[in-house]
Order: sequence, then structure tokens, then C-alpha cells
Amino acid sequence: MNFDAYDALHAGDERAMEELELPEGARVVTVCNRGHASAVAAEQLRWQGHEAFCLEGGLEAWKGL
Repeated sequence: MNFDAYDALHAGDERAMEELELPEGARVVTVCNRGHASAVAAEQLRWQGHEAFCLEGGLEAWKGL
């Protein structure tokens, strides 16, 4: 599922992930290019009670694997 919250996360919006509708009990992996925005997104989702993880280092760190 794509949820484009990059600009809001980059601007420091603490409510950037509030409008994302997730099924109850769903595990979430957040992804961005370098990992910072996805880490913030995962943290916000955990604050909302979701089980959320980020792709550490973003897509850039995983390209060569």
C-alpha cells in the first residue's frame, strides 16, 4: 500500500500518518529512499498502536543486496 507522507514527515508534522487506514493487527513496514522519513513514519504508527517497522537505511542501503 502506498501512502505518500514524505513532505509532511520531512516538515515535522507529528500527525502525518493519522489518515492512513490500516487493518487491525496488520504489521507495517515503512520504506523511503534513505530511511529517515520511514523511521519517523514507523514511530508515529507505533504511537497509534500499530506494529510498525522501517526498512533500515532505506532503499539506498538495500540496493546492492
